[in-house]
Amino acid sequence: MFSKHPSRRTPTSVEPKPPFVSVGLCRTSTQGGKAVSGSPVLRDSPAAILNAAHVEVEEHLARYGTLGPEENREKNRLSQQIREELLIVLEVEESLFYPALRRLDAELTRQAVAKAQQNHVGLKFLLKELTELRSENRSLDVKMDALRQCVLRHFQLEASQMFPPSRTLPLKTLRELSSRMELIGDRLRMNQQRTRQSEDERNMFYPTLQDQNGFPEDDRGTARSLESPSDVHERHPSDFENWGSE
Repeated sequence: MFSKHPSRRTPTSVEPKPPFVSVGLCRTSTQGGKAVSGSPVLRDSPAAILNAAHVEVEEHLARYGTLGPEENREKNRLSQQIREELLIVLEVEESLFYPALRRLDAELTRQAVAKAQQNHVGLKFLLKELTELRSENRSLDVKMDALRQCVLRHFQLEASQMFPPSRTLPLKTLRELSSRMELIGDRLRMNQQRTRQSEDERNMFYPTLQDQNGFPEDDRGTARSLESPSDVHERHPSDFENWGSE
């Protein structure tokens, strides 16, 4: 999300190498047919980075809306992906983007930041509820639709009232902010990948029975279900007193 952006282009032989790895690019103009170096401009501004992340989330939300009732496994995978992406966006916005905007001498911008911060509370509440739902639960689709509407309104607020004033920040601040946003975003993504890997390893060593949708079955009756029909009865501690002595 924060490592690949639509605005990035692969440098060619005629393009000057950007002096900053992630955000810097020198503007050039022509005078008398000759290239003249101008003031530096940003190729990936904070607003551009967040906008690219927003587009990715919106695409996945739209994809979820096309899934049918029989595609439970894909719904579960996609809802988890959307949740992880949104958590990264929210964290980067709260820890870096919003504090930078609060430093601007603009009351309307600060009001927009306060409203966006309130939106985050509602979004995090929905994301927490989603973690407790499985794809076969009918309320998952309802929650995902509510999430989609809240996300689109939130993104629209940022695009219309927060991205434009963010471009008035000093160029040095924009560069540093962009670099830190990408760095924190990548670190958060790596942490999520480690968490998933740990969960996969636990499932490998402690396998569970799964239902037709790939979810763990309720194993409260597993022990009795493995016994023969004639041997299904409640065990008493005395049944095991002489076990192994025969």
